[in-house]
Formats: sequence, structure tokens, C-alpha cells
Amino acid sequence: MKSISTFIMLMILGFLCIDTAPAATAQTQNLQVSCGHSAMILRCTTEQCHATSLQLISHDHGTFKALDIHSPQGLEQYTAVGLTCSKATDGTPYFVVQYGQLPEGCEFCEWFHIYNTQGNLLTHSTPAILTDNSLPDGRQQFPNNREFNAMNRKLGLGRPRVQYIQSH
Repeated sequence: MKSISTFIMLMILGFLCIDTAPAATAQTQNLQVSCGHSAMILRCTTEQCHATSLQLISHDHGTFKALDIHSPQGLEQYTAVGLTCSKATDGTPYFVVQYGQLPEGCEFCEWFHIYNTQGNLLTHSTPAILTDNSLPDGRQQFPNNREFNAMNRKLGLGRPRVQYIQSH
């Protein structure tokens, strides 16, 4: 029974990833990561891939549910650039999403956030950028990943192996 529901979920996810855009010049890059009984789909639909959309597809009691995931508070000007599934030391799966800038990226703007498989955000980055004036010039500002680092240690997720969306 579990293999049938897994097969159905993969079929639905495959359907959701089909590019139906009529514009011949637009390219769609999709990244789909399964985690427990859920999957996250990271989509880029513009040629230059300046922004992405992130959606959670969950399977609960024979029903599929889609949930749009928005950038965390304080990171609204940034976008999801990659994701992965990591398991805690107790075996519980979690999504790890990396936020940043597309298409070129940014050295000091890489935030990581943890979501459970129901799409609930478990970490925050408020304020988004921290400053430490005791650091050398050019390195005084850095992304606020404090909650991510603490939760990552608490859950025992380890270093995330993020898969990135293909941008041009």
C-alpha cells in the first residue's frame, strides 16, 4: 500500500513540474526534493532566473495538499536558491532551504532555514544581516544564521547538502 501511495505522489509531483509556459524563449528550471511523505518544488520560470517560487506538496491520509512557501520575514527581497532533505538524529526528516540572490548570488547573503515536512518554518533571521565591527573591513556584515545553527545542532542534522536551482 505504501508503494502505491508513493507512486501516486511521484506521478502528481511529476505532473506539477511540467512546464506549460507558451513562451518559447522562457526556460523553466525545477528542483524537486522529497522528504518523508512530502516534497518541495523550487521553480524558476524567467530566463534570467531572478526569483523562484517554492511549494510544498504533502500527502496525508490519502489526500495531497499544495502549500506555497514564502520567504521568511526579513528576507522578502531574497529568494530560495536551493534545498535539501536532512534527517535528525532521531530519524525525523526536515527540509533545509537556502535563500539568497539570483542569478549571480552574493558572498554575504546566504541564509539557511529549516522547515518540517508540513511546511512550518522552524527558524528565523531577524535581523537578516548582522554586523561585527571587530572583524576586518569587508567582513563586518554577515547573514544571520544563528537560529539555523542552533536548531541544526539541536536536531543533529549535520552539514546540509543543498541542491541548487539552475540559473543563467
